[in-house]
Amino acid sequence: MNTTTATRNRLSLPVWFVRAYDAELAETHQDSDDPAYRAIAAHVASGATTVPAWLAGHLADLATHLWDLVDTDREAPPATRAARRRGCAALLSRLQELGITPWPLTGHGARPWGTEAAHCPDCAPLVGPRAPAAVTGPAPQTPAAEPATDAEAIVAEHGEHLRPGSVVSHTDRRGITSRGVVVSLYYRAGGRAAADLLLITGEASVFADALAPVPVPEEPDLGEQIEGWWLILDAAGTVLTHTCGTSRQQAIRRALTDPAVRASQARDGGVAARGLWTADLR
Repeated sequence: MNTTTATRNRLSLPVWFVRAYDAELAETHQDSDDPAYRAIAAHVASGATTVPAWLAGHLADLATHLWDLVDTDREAPPATRAARRRGCAALLSRLQELGITPWPLTGHGARPWGTEAAHCPDCAPLVGPRAPAAVTGPAPQTPAAEPATDAEAIVAEHGEHLRPGSVVSHTDRRGITSRGVVVSLYYRAGGRAAADLLLITGEASVFADALAPVPVPEEPDLGEQIEGWWLILDAAGTVLTHTCGTSRQQAIRRALTDPAVRASQARDGGVAARGLWTADLR
C-alpha cells in the first residue's frame, strides 16, 4: 500500500526502549538532515501514546537497529544492556501484534520514505502507509532560541518524573492511589501547574505537585542471551516454543511448523518473538 494515511495505532513506547534510544541515537537523529530520523526523534520525545501508521514501520526498523547497537555497546553495564534489549523486544512484540514487521535486513535497501520507490517488486508490498508531505520536506532552518515552553518550565520546577510519557502515581481525595501516564503539562488559570493523565479508568487533570514518581522496578537477572535462539509467544505473552533463526522473522517462520504456534497465530492474528536468555531455560 503506497497511499498516505492519517490512521493512528495506540502504542506507548517501552521505558527501556526510550532510554536506549536516548543513549544511542536521539541526538544524532535530532540533528539529522534525514526527515525520517527527525520524525522518529520528535515522536519519541513527545511521549505520545499513539503512533501514525506511516511511522510504525520506521519504529520497527529502529528497534531492530537499536537492538544491535545496544548489543555492541560495551560501555553500559550488562544489566543496563539487557534491560535496553528487552525494551526493544517489547516494542517489536507490540508492533508484531499490530501486523508491523521490520524491513528486511538484506537485499532491499532501506524502507522507502515519502514518494521514494521500493527497491523491487518483492518488497513493494511491505512498504506500508507513506508519510504525508508535511513531514517529508527538507531539514528546517535552526530557529533562534525560544523561551522555555510551559511543559519545560513545569518539569524544571516539579521534576523529571513529569515529562510526557512518564508513569506517575496519584492519590485522590478518597485515599486511593493509582498510576497514570503523563500526556501533557500546562498552567491552569491562576498559574498553578497541572497535568493531563491517562489512567486505566480514563483521562484526568491533576495538579503537578500532587503527582509522585514511580520507581523503576529492579530488572531481573536473565543471565546471558543465547545467540540465534528465540522464544515464541502468543498475544498474552505465554511461551509457545523456542526455535533458532538468524532473524526474528526466520524464527517465526520456523516456529509456524508447530501446530500450537499455528493455532495461536490463527486465534490472535499473529505471534511474537524475543531473544532467548539462559534464565528462560531454568
